[in-house]
Amino acid sequence: MREEHDVLKRSSRLYRVVMLWMLVLCLPLAGMGTVFAEDVISKLVLSKNEVSLEVGDTYSLTATAVYESGSTSAVTVKTDWNSGDTSIASVYAGAITAKKEGSTVITASYSGKTVIVNVTVQKKATSLTKNKTNVSLRVGAEELITLMATYSDSTTANVTSKAEWSTSDDSVATVTMGQVTGIATGTATITAKYGSQVVTVPVSVDAVRRLESEQTDLAMKVGGKQQMKLMALFENGDYEDISDKAEWSSNKEDVADAFKGLITAYGTGEATITARYGTKSVSFIVDVDIPKRLEASPTELYMKVNENKKVTLKASYADGTSEDVSEKADWESDNEEIAGVNKGTVTAYTSGRATVTGYYGGKTTSVTVDVDVARKLELDTTSVQLKSGNSAQVKLTATYADGTTEDVTERAQWSSDKENVAIVSKGKISAFTTGEATVTASFGSNTAKLVVDVDVARGLTLDKTNVSLRTGQSADLTASATLSDGTKTNVTDQAEWSAGDTSIAYVSKGKVTAINSGQTTVTAKYGDKTVTATVSVEIPQQLKPDLTDVYVQENEVKQVHLTSTFSNSTTAEDVTDKAEWSSDHEDIAQVDAKGQITGVKLGQAVITAKYGGKTTTINVDVATPRKLTADKSSLSMRTTGQEQLKVTATYADGQTADVTDKAVWSSDNEEVAMVLKGKVTAYAAGNANISAVLGGKTVKVAVSVDQASALTLSETKLNLQPGDYKQLKVESTFADGTKVDVTDKAVWTSKLATIADVSKGNVHAIEKGETTITASFGDRTVSLKVTVGVVSTLTVSETKVLLDEGKTKQVTVESNFKDGTHKDVTSEAEWTTTSDKIAKVTEGLIKATGSGKAVITVKYGGQTETINVEVEQASRLTLNQKQLIMETGTDAQLQLSATDSERGVDDVTLKAEWSSSSDKVADVVDGLVTANGSGKATITAKYGSKTITIPVEVDIAKKLVVNKKTLSLKTGGQDTLVVTAVFSDNSEKDVTADAEWTTANFNIVDVDAGKATAVGSGKSKLTAKYGGKTISIPVTVDELKYLKLSDRNLVLAAGESKQVKAIATYKDATDGDVSVNGVWKSSNTKVADVKDGVITTYGKGRTTISVKFAGKTTSLQVTVK
Repeated sequence: MREEHDVLKRSSRLYRVVMLWMLVLCLPLAGMGTVFAEDVISKLVLSKNEVSLEVGDTYSLTATAVYESGSTSAVTVKTDWNSGDTSIASVYAGAITAKKEGSTVITASYSGKTVIVNVTVQKKATSLTKNKTNVSLRVGAEELITLMATYSDSTTANVTSKAEWSTSDDSVATVTMGQVTGIATGTATITAKYGSQVVTVPVSVDAVRRLESEQTDLAMKVGGKQQMKLMALFENGDYEDISDKAEWSSNKEDVADAFKGLITAYGTGEATITARYGTKSVSFIVDVDIPKRLEASPTELYMKVNENKKVTLKASYADGTSEDVSEKADWESDNEEIAGVNKGTVTAYTSGRATVTGYYGGKTTSVTVDVDVARKLELDTTSVQLKSGNSAQVKLTATYADGTTEDVTERAQWSSDKENVAIVSKGKISAFTTGEATVTASFGSNTAKLVVDVDVARGLTLDKTNVSLRTGQSADLTASATLSDGTKTNVTDQAEWSAGDTSIAYVSKGKVTAINSGQTTVTAKYGDKTVTATVSVEIPQQLKPDLTDVYVQENEVKQVHLTSTFSNSTTAEDVTDKAEWSSDHEDIAQVDAKGQITGVKLGQAVITAKYGGKTTTINVDVATPRKLTADKSSLSMRTTGQEQLKVTATYADGQTADVTDKAVWSSDNEEVAMVLKGKVTAYAAGNANISAVLGGKTVKVAVSVDQASALTLSETKLNLQPGDYKQLKVESTFADGTKVDVTDKAVWTSKLATIADVSKGNVHAIEKGETTITASFGDRTVSLKVTVGVVSTLTVSETKVLLDEGKTKQVTVESNFKDGTHKDVTSEAEWTTTSDKIAKVTEGLIKATGSGKAVITVKYGGQTETINVEVEQASRLTLNQKQLIMETGTDAQLQLSATDSERGVDDVTLKAEWSSSSDKVADVVDGLVTANGSGKATITAKYGSKTITIPVEVDIAKKLVVNKKTLSLKTGGQDTLVVTAVFSDNSEKDVTADAEWTTANFNIVDVDAGKATAVGSGKSKLTAKYGGKTISIPVTVDELKYLKLSDRNLVLAAGESKQVKAIATYKDATDGDVSVNGVWKSSNTKVADVKDGVITTYGKGRTTISVKFAGKTTSLQVTVK
C-alpha cells in the first residue's frame, strides 16, 4: 500500500509539474493571439491621391499602414507599386517618373489593401505668363487672372483652369480658377502653379490711397461729444465716408475715446485718436480743457531792491475764451536770492537777474527780472594817447533796462593790464613809460575797455628803400616815425642803425658808405618798429658778351668782349679784364683772363664769364660740323657690286667740306655689305645700314642687295586630279626693272603635302583636297591655291519621291568637280535614311516600308544632297469632338478623319489605333468611348505617323461655389454653408452633403455637413473638397470693434468688493456683457484681485485691473485707501 501510495504521490507531483509547464507554454500563445489581433491592417493611406507632373519630373509617394489598434507603420518600401501605363508614368518604391503626356493610375497594394493615385502628365512648361501684374478691387468685387503656358516645344496654351491656385490670406481675397474675389480690406498674394512654373500676383482689397479726417485737432470740454467724419480715397477713385467701418483707438482712453467716429471727452488732458482702415491710418489730437496759449504781462521787469511788482497770467482756450489764472497757476523763480514770486507778485531782494516762470494746464511762460542790473556800459572814448608823465580823465555811463542812464565812473572798478606803462583810478589814467596798456572798467556784470598808448610809434619809414653805389661812394637815409596821434617826426638821429654785411657797406646815423662790390641791407630801429633798405655796391644790372657762339679751328684764337650796365648809369662799361673767365672743357677750348678763346681739339665747350654776381656763357665749337650729308640716301645693289659714297660736313660759319676720308664708316650687317672710306661692297642678298660718324654727327645710308621688288608666278590657281603633275615658274623683278627667272633659286613649300607636293616649282597632285603652294625668294613670297579632285556640287535625279507602301524608286547622283568634269557616283556615294520604318535606301534604290515621311541623304566628296520621301502620308488628322464631358456609364462615339495630299479626306475611325490613358476613367474601342469612373483621361488616335488626342472628363467639377464667402459668428452661434459644384458642361449640383469638410482650428469653429458651429474666439478657415476641387471660407468668431468697462477709475476701501462689467461691441454694432467670458488680471494682487469682473480689495495702494476678450484688452485704475 505504501508503495502504491508513493507511486500515486509521485504521479500526482509529475502531473502538477506537467500542467504547470503547459500553463507556462500557453501564456505566450495567449499573448501572441493579442499581438496578432493588434497587427491586423485596417487601411492603407498614401501621402497623395492625385499627382500632376510635367514630362521628366519625379514625385515620391509614401505609404502608411493603419492598424485596427490605431498604430501606424511606414510601408512605402514594402508596398507593391504598379502603373496603369508605364509609357506615361512609371513607379518604383513610390517614386513616380513622368515620361510622356497623358493620364494613368498608380496602384499601391499592401497586405490585401489597395489604394489608387490618379497621375496626370502634361507637357513641360518652360514659362508661365500672367495677364495682370497686380489686382486692386473692392470688397465683393471679382477680377479674372488668365495664365498662358509656353511649353518646351514652343507651343502655348491657356492654362487658367488647369493651374493650381492659392491665396496667402483667404480672409482678404479668395481665388478659384483665376477668379479673384475681394473678401475684406487688406493685401494678399495670389499664387498660380502649373507644372514646375509658379507666378504670383499681389492683390489689394479696398486699398486706400489716402485717408483724411475732417479735422486735424479738437478742443473739447469734459463730457462733450463730437462726430468726426473719416473720408477714404480708394484706388479705383471712390471717395466715401468710412467712419463707421474704420477701427478707432485712443492712446489715452481716460482723456478721450472714439467709436465709429464719435469722439467723447472724459478727463482733462491731451489724447491722440487714431483711425485705421486697411493699411492706412490717420491721427489727430484731442485737447480736453487744455489752454492753447498762456501769456504773461509784462514779459520783462526792471526793479529796484525791495520793490514789488505784479505779473498777470492769462490762459486762452481753443473755443476763443480766456481767463486770468495768475492765482491758479504754479510759480517759481530760478534764483530766489535775487527775486521771489507768489501768485504772480514778484519781490526784488538783491541786485542781479532772475527768471520767473508760471505753469498752468501743461503750458508755461516766463518773465525776465532785472534788479539794479545795467544793460550796457559806455566809455566816452575808446583810446587814449599820452606822453610819459601826462594823465587823462575818462567817463563811464551805465544804461538800465528801463532806458535810464547813470554816471558810474566813481562806483565802477578800474584796472590796467600794464601798470608799468599806465595806471588808472576812478577813471583818471596816468602815463609812466613807453608802451601800450588796456584799461578795464567793471560795473555789475558788465565791463568796458579802452587802449592807452604812451610814446608809441605806430609806424617807421625810410625815404629810400634801395641804394645803388660804386665803391667809395656814400648816401644819406632819413627815418621818420608816425606817432599814435598821427603826427610824424624825424628820428634819424634817435634810431638804432645796422648793416647786414659791413664788408660791403657800413652805416652811421643814416649815412651809408660803399666799401666793396656786393649787396647787403641797412636796418633802422625805433621803439619796437624796424625798417630796412637794400644797398647794392658795384652790382651790374646786365652783363653782355659781344659773341654768344664762337667757331674756331684747332689752335685758332678769338677775342670776346664783355660789357656791363649799372643802375646809376645808362652807359655800358667794358669789364672784360675785370670778369672771371672759365671753360667747362679745357681740353677742347681754353680762355684767358682777358676773354681770349683758343681752340685745342675737335669738340664743343662752354665758356663762362662772371662779374658782380652776374653770369653769362658763350658756346664754342672747335672744328665741329653742325651737320653731315651723304650724296645718296639709299643704295640698291647686286651681289659683288660696288658703290662710292661721299659725305659733306657743314660748319657753324656756313662753310662746307668733303670729310669722306675723315669720317668713321661702319655697316650694321657686314655679311650683306661692307664699307671702307665710303666705298660700299655687296656680298650677299639682304639689307644693311651704312653709317658715317664725325664730330658727334652721324649720317646713314640704307643698302639692299639682290632684293626683288616683286615675284610673279606663271599660274594663279591649279585644279588637278590625283596623280597629275604641273610645272610652275617664278620670276623676280628687281629695283632696276630687270626680270630674272628664279624658279630653281626660290624656296618652294606646300601647306598640305599629303594633298599636293612641290619641288623646284613642279607640283604633284596626290589626294583629294585643297592646299597652298608658296615660293619664297629674298624677302618676297608668292602663293597660289591648288585643288585636287574636289567636288564642287552634287546633282540628284530626284529631289522629292512619292511612293505607296512596298514600291521602289531608283535615284542617281552625279558629282561635279571643280575642274569642270562630271561623274556618276551613285554606287560610290554614301546613302542614309531618317527612318527605315518609312523608307530604306541602297545605292540610290528607295523602297517604301511604311506610311509617313522620311529624308534620304546622299554624301560624296564632302558634299551632301537630300531627297524628301512621302509614303501614304496623311497630312492632317481631325476628330469630330474637341473635348468629352461625360457621366459614369455613358458612351460617346468619336469620328476620325484623315486628310491626304492626293486622296483628300477619308474616314479612318475603324482603321486607326485607339488608346486611353486611364481605362478606369474611360476606355475606347474603334472610337467608341465608355465612361467607367470619375476622373480625367486622354483618348489617343493614331493613324500612320500622325496622332491626335482628346481630353475626357468623367464627373469632374470645374469649380465649387459656396453661398457665403465669409462667416462671422459669436461663441455658440451656428450658420449653414451650401456648396454647389459646377461641371465642365456648366451643369450644377448641390454637393454640401457629399463634400469633405474640414476646419483649420477645432477650438475656434467646427463643421459638419456644411453646418458651422462657433466654439471659441479667434479666426479660422473651413474647407470643402469635392470632385478634385477645394474651396475655403474664412471664419471669425467674436469679432470685436471695441471692448469697454462699465467703470473707468475706482477708489475703494480695503475689504470692499465692486462688480465691473466688460462690454464687448461687435463688428455688427451689437453689444454684449462678456464679464464671465473675459480673462481678468490684477497688476498687484496684494492691493486687489478680480474674478469675472468682481474686484475685491485687500490693502492700501494702487493696481491696474485689465480684461482681455477676443484679442482686445482694456483696463482701469483701482486706488485702495
